[in-house]
Amino acid sequence: GTWVVRLHDIYGNALTSSPAGSVDIEAEMVLQSTTKSSTLFGSLPAADASADAISITLGSDSTQIGLLTLQYLGTITGTYTLKLFVDGVAATDVSNYKAYITSGPIVGASSTASGKGWNSAISGVTSSFVVVPRDKYSNRVYTSGASVSSSLIVSSGLGVTKNLVTETPPAVIFDAALGQYNVTYTPSVSGTSSLSFKINGVAIVDSPRVFTVMAGAVSASKSFLSGPGVRGTLVGSSSQVIVQAVDSFNNFKTSGGDTFRASLDQTGSSTTVTDNDDGTYTITYTAISPGAVLLRVEYGADFVQTGCDFVTVPSSGCLLDIKNAESVQTLDPLRTTYKAASLSSSNGDLTLGFASVASTGKPSGSFHVLTFDEDGVQMGRNDVTIEVSIGGNVLS
Repeated sequence: GTWVVRLHDIYGNALTSSPAGSVDIEAEMVLQSTTKSSTLFGSLPAADASADAISITLGSDSTQIGLLTLQYLGTITGTYTLKLFVDGVAATDVSNYKAYITSGPIVGASSTASGKGWNSAISGVTSSFVVVPRDKYSNRVYTSGASVSSSLIVSSGLGVTKNLVTETPPAVIFDAALGQYNVTYTPSVSGTSSLSFKINGVAIVDSPRVFTVMAGAVSASKSFLSGPGVRGTLVGSSSQVIVQAVDSFNNFKTSGGDTFRASLDQTGSSTTVTDNDDGTYTITYTAISPGAVLLRVEYGADFVQTGCDFVTVPSSGCLLDIKNAESVQTLDPLRTTYKAASLSSSNGDLTLGFASVASTGKPSGSFHVLTFDEDGVQMGRNDVTIEVSIGGNVLS
């Protein structure tokens, strides 16, 4: 901006010719507020022209004699108060004039975002964050007129397979009073997310933002049961059922803290529930007498029943087949399964059909074989011969 000041002599007469001798002029523009402060300086003769934010020029031609021109450049917005000194004396009639420096055009690369929704989200829960449009000097811009866009992409899935899901674009509303964009979105998929926000096609600071969208509240009807004990076991033998917690959008929970309850409808039996802190819960049960026994797995007021391999009794639980230890069991190869012995080992693992390369340079892996009888009850004896081959070569 520019100030133009007319110089007067000590009698109040406007100068009509260049002042005799040298004139020392100092100017200050002071910004004072509760949140920021700034002072622009200038002098004639210039003390350091490269550092002066106010350049001062004394008119010399016929049309500019007696006029003092102050050109200032500020990078912080706000109301500034002018203070002018001529030969060390305050120019009271000029001082205390006000100038307001406004923000420049919006620059996407300077704009910033904040808020809980910029750092985390939960499936099915509306998240929000704010974007503050800023100019090249990081001043907040209170006018819109810019083209904005926002997107949310989530990488979901477990193990090797991943799916990229593009969620419904976040809703954006400009708040002129606060000078910010209010952004809301509701993810439906859990996983690693990439949340972006652009102004005039340029990404704002820290965009895209990468964080984890967590699964939402547990849904008993979506959660499911698995494991060697879902059909039954032998009398006196402990068996396990695994509960996978799932939210209402079919997202697997990956953290613990939820409360599942389990019980057997048999006096003297025992059940325990262990939180594995990964979204799964291990139910260990032991029945003391043979027959059909009801296993109840509850979350809140609802039952978890999906995954019961025997008979599902509506709204009451899963019916298990508890066999005598002396029962004759016939191996059913179609029910026999394998599972990885571990997920990280220097010797490699057999996981989802992939064997890793060991330190010897040769593929290797380890896994457990779980044997079941024709009723889907885990075998209680180790009298089964299993032959394993890779590429037709029988392994020892």
